[in-house]
Parts: sequence; structure tokens; C-alpha cells
Amino acid sequence: MKFLNPYQTGKIVLFQVRYVSDWEIFELAIFMLLGVLGGAFGALFIKASKLWAQTFRRIPVIKKWPMLEVVLVALITGLMSFWNRYTKLAVSELLFELASPCDYEGQTETGTGLCPKREDIPDVIKYLLVAFIIKSFLTTITFGIKVPAGIYVPSMVVGGLMGRIVGHVAQYFVVHYPNFFLFGQCPSTKLAESCVNPGVYALIAAGSTMCGVTRLSLTLVVILFELTGSLDHVLPFSLAILCAKWVSNAVEPLSIYDLLTDMNSYPFLDNKLHPIANIELGDIVPRVRKNRVIDISSSPLVSAMELREKLDKLLMAGELDGGLPILNKNILVGLIPAPELEYALDKLPSEEQDTMCLMSMQSPYLGEGENDTNVADFTPFIDPVGIPLLSFSYISRANLFVHYSHLFPWIFIPL
Repeated sequence: MKFLNPYQTGKIVLFQVRYVSDWEIFELAIFMLLGVLGGAFGALFIKASKLWAQTFRRIPVIKKWPMLEVVLVALITGLMSFWNRYTKLAVSELLFELASPCDYEGQTETGTGLCPKREDIPDVIKYLLVAFIIKSFLTTITFGIKVPAGIYVPSMVVGGLMGRIVGHVAQYFVVHYPNFFLFGQCPSTKLAESCVNPGVYALIAAGSTMCGVTRLSLTLVVILFELTGSLDHVLPFSLAILCAKWVSNAVEPLSIYDLLTDMNSYPFLDNKLHPIANIELGDIVPRVRKNRVIDISSSPLVSAMELREKLDKLLMAGELDGGLPILNKNILVGLIPAPELEYALDKLPSEEQDTMCLMSMQSPYLGEGENDTNVADFTPFIDPVGIPLLSFSYISRANLFVHYSHLFPWIFIPL
């Protein structure tokens, strides 16, 4: 990224900022407050998105023609965003301006309006408040429409607007009440306007809101640290993200992705849940479908035609990254992923129907009654039972097999 310089700025991200001034002690309480507000807003955004999906998107016309919602949202976005400069900007550019610091020493005028003199601070707060309300509403109705749209940067922009508002409010009090005991020696050591850096507030609130929506924690602190490149602000970032995580979990236990998983009824095993049952697992699992397993109980050699039929049924079911378990006397001995099986079958000669495939990794090669030239070794493509079976792609699509020889002959768990 540094070599390609995609933004023609010499930076690897569009909104990378650098803060040269340090924070004051009294600001820690405000940073924690931003964490609370960001976490609460993120949780409320999740609830609002769920409500919007269960009401407006259930309207028969919208449900039948989802592109109609896209057109309506685009029209509303244009009408509402045109009158405010900050809502007109692209989200990445707006986030950069919100998080950018101000250099008041020698500064005469700014084109952004986000570095006001003391008499202009109330007007900027009002302008940002309008932009915050518009962006909050538009982000809620936009997320989930039938066009590619993310939530990372939009949630950070909404949080950045809120943080910039709080930052200018703090700046206003420092400027107009410089002798208040909480402000310490700040106004006497530097310009009153530069004592509070609203850009820091915007970035902290942006991260807190994103945490409330996605429930990222340590990763988000590292992202914010990398954007600023300043060790001085690791503590404010960490405190705000911690408060945001606590508050958002208390208001709404589900993240935005957990909510989408539940609403779409995706098969998912939550590691936070600990179900308790007094029955054996073998009594509640379904039966094995013969067209979804490779049985080598009688012979380790399986016809290529049979493997091709099983693979076709697997692919027709949409399990492109699934696999076929290999059973030996009802004991799981391996798994061959669908892509590897398809590759192995495609490598066979044209006389595929006459080819026998060796599917056993445990037994020595057996060629009893078979022509050696018509036997293909498929064992290099087989994953043995163990850690490879538990890889994400297999869990998400294929059927997970777990074997406890001292409890059950086999256990079949569909995910």
C-alpha cells in the first residue's frame, strides 16, 4: 500500500491522522462518557435495524421488489443530504475531517468549518447536530438493502459526528470558563481553543460506536492506534472501547452480525451458549444419508463412478466447500473435501467408470482381484479425523463428525 500510494497522499489509509498534543487529565472522564454514548448508540442502532427489517421490509411491495427500497433510500438520501455539507461528503472523507486536529496557532481560516474561533463554536455544534441526526437515520435505513454496503465506516462516521459535537462542547466550556478547577493549567499554557482537540473526541467516539455495533474490542483499539500512530492516546482508546463494550452488551446482547444470523436462520453454534441435556447425543442426532458418506467397510476401494455421483449430489446441494466423510464399520476414519475430490476425479483418465479409488489411509494397499492399472490412490486428498476436520470451511458447510469410541459407534452432528 505504501508503494502503490492509492490515495496519492503518501498514506496507506484515507483518514490517517497525527495528534501532536497530549490529552489532559479531566478529559479521561469525557472519553469514558463517549464510550458509554457510543456503546449505547451502537446497541440502539441494532435494535432500530431489527425493527426496520421487521416492519418496512415486510411490506409486500418492498418484499417482492427489493430494488424499490434501494431507489427510495437513494432518493431520501439525496434530498436529506444535499442541504448539509457534512452529509454530502463521502464517508471516508468526512471521517478524515472529523478526526483531523486543528492548529490554532497562526490559523486564520479553515475551509472545513470544524476549527472555529470561540464565538463560532455554538454554530458549528448546531450544524454538526443536524448532520448527526441525518446520518443516524440514513445509516439505519440503508444497512441491509440489496446493494453492497458495509457498516464499519458508516458507524464510525456517525460516532465521529457525535464525538466532534462533544469535543466542541468541552472546548466551549474551556474557552468560556477557563478558571474552573477541573481544567487545571490548560488555558494558561496554550491557547484556550487548542486545549481541547475535538478530533481526538471524534475518533474515540467513532471507535466506541463501531464497538457497540460490531462488538470488536482489542482489535478496534489496535486499529485506532494504527490510524493515529500515537502511543499517548492508547489509554483513552482502551477506556472508551471498554466502556462501549460493557454498555452495548447490557443494552443489546447481540451484535449486528449475530442479529443477522438469527434473522436469516443461518445454522450456527454459538460458543457462548452452554446447552444442558440429560439425554445421550446418539438419541437426538439424525440418521446418516448414504449418498453423503463413503463406506469402506467391505473394501477400501470405491468406484470412481460412485464417487462422482456422491460429489454431484453434494454440489447440487450448494455445499461447494463441503466434504464427504469416510466410514469404516460406522467409525469415522477421514474426510475428503469436495474441491479435492473433484480435482482428483478430474485427473483420472477418460475411462473413469472402470477406475477404482483407494480411500483408506489406515490399511495397506489391497489389490485383490483388481487390475493395478485401474486403481487410483486418493489417500493424499483425504483429511484424517482431527484438527483439519474442524477447519472453518468444513464446519460452515459440511457435516461435522465427532467420534468417541467408548461412547458411541459414531456421532453425526449437522450444523
